[in-house]
Amino acid sequence: MQILTHWEALDALKSLDGPVLYLAWKCGLYKALNARAVVVVRQGVGLGELISSIKYGLSFAPELVGFKYTVVEGEDLEEARLLEALEFSQLGKIIYIDCRK
Repeated sequence: MQILTHWEALDALKSLDGPVLYLAWKCGLYKALNARAVVVVRQGVGLGELISSIKYGLSFAPELVGFKYTVVEGEDLEEARLLEALEFSQLGKIIYIDCRK
């Protein structure tokens, strides 16, 4: 799992390929994606809201394969710790963008 700043994420997002689940919040960097993506706009931060967004986003996952990447915008590093345990599930490789910076 990678934790990136806003500026680091701009470069990284351009190189992603394959299906992407993007959980957008206030950074709004999903526009930099060149890959096919499902974008879910988060209503806030926190573990409960993150889990709800993931569940909703997974309902659009490509059958049998899942997502190659999941990109999450947020500002709560507790969320990042939870996501670390989920990496390489149907969420694929996880990139957490720290929107505080």
